[in-house]
Amino acid sequence: MKQNYQFENIKIRTKRGLLKASVCLGLFTGLVGMSKAQSSYTFVTAGATGATGPTQTQLNTAYASTNLNGLVVTPSGTPGVQTWTVPVTGGYRIDAYGAEGHGGFAGRGARIAGDFTLTAGTVLKIAVGQMGQVNPASGTLQFGGGGGSFISLINDVPLVVAGGGGGSHATSYAATSADGTITTSGNSGSGSAFGAGGTAGSGGAASSSANGGAGFFGDGGGTSATALSFTNGAVGGNPGAAVVANGAIGGFGGGGGSTSWNNNRGGGGGGYSGGGGGQLGAPSCWGGGGGSYNNGTNQTNTSGLNTGQGKVIISELCNIRIFASGTNSTNPSICSGQSLTLTTTAVSNYTWSTGNTTTTSIVVSPTSSQSYSIIGTSSLACQAVANISVTVSSGFPVLTITNTPNTICLGKTATLTAGGALTYTWSGGSVPVTNGQSFLPTATTTYTVAGQNGCGISTSTTAITI
Repeated sequence: MKQNYQFENIKIRTKRGLLKASVCLGLFTGLVGMSKAQSSYTFVTAGATGATGPTQTQLNTAYASTNLNGLVVTPSGTPGVQTWTVPVTGGYRIDAYGAEGHGGFAGRGARIAGDFTLTAGTVLKIAVGQMGQVNPASGTLQFGGGGGSFISLINDVPLVVAGGGGGSHATSYAATSADGTITTSGNSGSGSAFGAGGTAGSGGAASSSANGGAGFFGDGGGTSATALSFTNGAVGGNPGAAVVANGAIGGFGGGGGSTSWNNNRGGGGGGYSGGGGGQLGAPSCWGGGGGSYNNGTNQTNTSGLNTGQGKVIISELCNIRIFASGTNSTNPSICSGQSLTLTTTAVSNYTWSTGNTTTTSIVVSPTSSQSYSIIGTSSLACQAVANISVTVSSGFPVLTITNTPNTICLGKTATLTAGGALTYTWSGGSVPVTNGQSFLPTATTTYTVAGQNGCGISTSTTAITI
């Protein structure tokens, strides 16, 4: 199946500055990428409910038997937010579902999906939306908004956001404005006194006692127990028993809560822009659905699709890779005169740059550093391209060492930089040393560096005097 892709550089203006990115704009003939297999990664709420997201323990348990085992971390400054590192360069589809608000006919979360080209080592921040709740101490007529599901780069540049549904006291499913939207703006709440939906990443406004949902950059409206924006941690609005026993709880992902003792209050849904709070007007009162955002190609955008908790699915697209057999290295090195076996994950229709067209592996004996490529059919029955660079060394490393400086005062930093090899391992002293990075020596010490290339390892020593 032949596919055509096109890549262009675009600029994305955000509140955090100008991002330059290479984005896939269409169907392509060959994606330069590497992949062990076509994998799909599903991020969930890990059993967490209410305004706060999952702990590291909950994430470890939820992902223990999946391909995310040990790969997801919730940062100490933003607990509940999940961080994940892209494993291989290539095309990915990001598919996000916002969470449902509280109520028998509450607003439903949006589904937002798009394709992206991501580079290995890129760290993504993910917040999976959680359903709105009623405070356990309250009656049954308080309705928290559902949280949005967010995926961004580590520096808070949004990729995909799926809006959460507003909390609703509607007596039938007719409150479409309570659904997570497919636009960047949140919907307004309903009733006799309501809050307006947010725009351009801001939070939704509150009614007199139901809070708006939070946006990507702006917190939800309200004078207390406000929902927090994605950039501030994505916590849902939670009045708590100390504030008011009869309030509603917004879901993690910026869902809005309520702070009234009275009935019929609906918090806005979280999203790229928050939904507005709703008030009174029973039997048809609801908070507005949160807005959504999609910076991908081949988009699928659906309002009001998801019931229950949110989720995020990241799937590899048409990728293959080449690796060195035996070491699985994607950046191998050898000594001049040696041979190396290169293997591909393509499953058929091989065309190596060496001219081989019949096998998954080739043996190469380059006399100098060389790049190799293959065109082949991936396990998804699409054609892709992969590259690999083989570094060739002519002999054992001849090391050089630079100390900056050689003699220092106690409490000052120093830097040890070795050259002449491909990789470096330092030993000596009580403080770990990384090549080329400053550290804080605590005593006069002799340090040893082991430098390695494709031919082997050489060592050298140097001293820093305190």
